[in-house]
Amino acid sequence: MAHIVPVILCGGSGTRLWPVSRQRFPKQFHDIGGEFTLVQETARRALTASRATNFLSVTQDVLRETLASQIGALALPARHHMLLEPSGRNTAAAIAFAALYVERHLDGGILWVLPSDHVINDEVALSQALETAVAAARAGRLVTFGIRPDRPEPGLGYIRTGAPLPRISAAHDVEEFVEKPTMAVAAQYVDSGNYLWNSGMFVMDARTFLTALRRHAPAIETATRQAFATAAIADDICTVQADMYGAIPAAPIDKAVMEKEQAIAVVPCDLGWSDVGSWQSLWDISPKDPDGNVCIGDVMVAGSAHSYFRSKGRLLAAAGVENLAVIDTGDAILVANLHDHQSIRELVSNLQQHARPEAQAPLRHDFAWGSREPLREAPGYALHEFILKPLATLQVPGDWGGQSTQWTAVSGSVSILVAGQRHRLTAGATATAAAGQAVVIEAGSQPVTLLAITVDPGWQG
Repeated sequence: MAHIVPVILCGGSGTRLWPVSRQRFPKQFHDIGGEFTLVQETARRALTASRATNFLSVTQDVLRETLASQIGALALPARHHMLLEPSGRNTAAAIAFAALYVERHLDGGILWVLPSDHVINDEVALSQALETAVAAARAGRLVTFGIRPDRPEPGLGYIRTGAPLPRISAAHDVEEFVEKPTMAVAAQYVDSGNYLWNSGMFVMDARTFLTALRRHAPAIETATRQAFATAAIADDICTVQADMYGAIPAAPIDKAVMEKEQAIAVVPCDLGWSDVGSWQSLWDISPKDPDGNVCIGDVMVAGSAHSYFRSKGRLLAAAGVENLAVIDTGDAILVANLHDHQSIRELVSNLQQHARPEAQAPLRHDFAWGSREPLREAPGYALHEFILKPLATLQVPGDWGGQSTQWTAVSGSVSILVAGQRHRLTAGATATAAAGQAVVIEAGSQPVTLLAITVDPGWQG
């Protein structure tokens, strides 16, 4: 194939699959039943299909550490370049940022733009569609992937197809983009056979896209180019000045370019695709019991049907219910109509307006060294679980928790340095740090699980 650079768009507001997905830990960082998270699956199949030697991710700084950790865990055979947006300016700016980077630092190439949070089950079909799309992009087209619909879906955008391209008959002209029609109109589209779902995947030469952006959305192109002029690159991480990037007009690529450009093509394909845009869509693609229930975690049901149940830890029991999504993440429980996507959006918006922490971040926080999760917090004490990756080092400042802390090894072998004294812990052993004492923890060759109990000796119950 031509010189292809996959570009993984890794933003997201974390609203549609709340409470599992959060603003600081959106759905692409979760697995949905497989071995890998959605963003890991996206990166893996992008490199398998394209055989690229470089790939980009565009994300926000708040997601940087989690993304680097998850991509790094794959040991992929390609160089990962991370482009950090100081603030989200929608997909037109994100793709322009990537195109400028590819032009300047990777000697140009064909961008393969991919959302980070979709499911694709047929990777052979994906590779075939990519080959067709690259041929069309080399012929000067901006190319999108269109999914053949198997049902009317009002929550998706549609593409009306035109005639096949000369010499590239597997790709077609685009006659119209339609944004989220009504159910009745969506049914007409499916019956006609002339409409495809808009997958949000694009293939296009970097220079061709920038030229089209300058033609149709010059304010976005100019502002992005000015922001990119401030770029600083270190260890394949690219940052730009926040005020310059924040001045870029926010618009999706569909509105800014694709709906206005004449040289557009679509590749119709069947990929086993889902945008996992709601609990219902996750129910659609998940294995079910004979009554149509999806049960993940410690779940027991009786007299219930056509529902999605998910529990992180404790027992979730349901009796005599239908068409529900019931999700327990430990710090929040959602009970919703499985089909009412809009009400969940409104609910999360209300949580954000009331500054509820449950809308922002999950209980577990991921870091380069591993993860930390509060298990119990009560007046006078708190219990946290720390999981360290093999050979990882964690430095805990003396003011963490502001209290004395007892560290207990649950699994693995770990070295803990407290006040100049080194403790080597195996399962069941403990070490204590007084209030104000910094701690350095070094994991052995295996993952380590530690429990940290912080106690406030001055608390009076």
